[in-house]
Amino acid sequence: RKKSNYYIHDRNNLVIKGELDFKTVKTDVGIYRNHLSNITLHEMPFMDWSIGSIKRAHIISLKKNLLAHKVKNKMTGKYYTRGSAVVNGCIGNIKSFYDWADDEGFVPEKYNPVYRIEKEYIEPRDRVVSMEELTRFVNYTINEYSRSSERVRIAIAFLYFTMQRANEVLQIKWEDIVVDELNEQRTLFIRNKKSRRANDKKRQNIWPVYLTDQMLGLLNSIPRRQDNPYVFWTDRDRIDGQRYIASALLNDTMNKIQAEMGMARFTPHDI
Repeated sequence: RKKSNYYIHDRNNLVIKGELDFKTVKTDVGIYRNHLSNITLHEMPFMDWSIGSIKRAHIISLKKNLLAHKVKNKMTGKYYTRGSAVVNGCIGNIKSFYDWADDEGFVPEKYNPVYRIEKEYIEPRDRVVSMEELTRFVNYTINEYSRSSERVRIAIAFLYFTMQRANEVLQIKWEDIVVDELNEQRTLFIRNKKSRRANDKKRQNIWPVYLTDQMLGLLNSIPRRQDNPYVFWTDRDRIDGQRYIASALLNDTMNKIQAEMGMARFTPHDI
């Protein structure tokens, strides 16, 4: 447990230096608190094992435990079964921890018990939302739905317009909108995109989005805050310290709109 705290401390320092994304460390902490800190291995808490005593066979057993035992949702009090993505995240987190332990000299060189542990198969997403459905949904969101703030509704519209991930849209700053004076073209640059290709400039991927008059008009209707650089700002402090709208709020708002319209449920990621 003590080494885990050192690990998180070092990860936080990398965030401060700009070498690691805040959301990566947030995920690490969430995996530790919600899963690894609560699971047992051979009737002993996994976190009480010494890092040098863990073998590959132990990780395989741990993986089976993660899949077999339900976990309690601290917010709702309900129990749920971990999905393949969660289990893969847990195992990946342990692998990263041992890579760090190797670098710090806490374990023998190249000692990593997660070596060649196969990932759990993840069922591909099969939900398809037609353009007609999406267009009707977005038009209703912007023009008729009234039980959420304008910023949230416009953020949902931008998911549809840009076809980007929710967090990429929500982290847009006013400085990301550039005006080309030559042809008066407004371009929005979405930064730090995920990419499957090798990139020696990690976290510097950029996606240009050319703004139509309609999208520019929606953006200009959002009041700017002098103390907050984000377009989709929040006026209250979030638990994680971020100052833009949480993606969970978009999810919740979309659920309510879909229920009001009588539509089948879909998520920001489905857009």
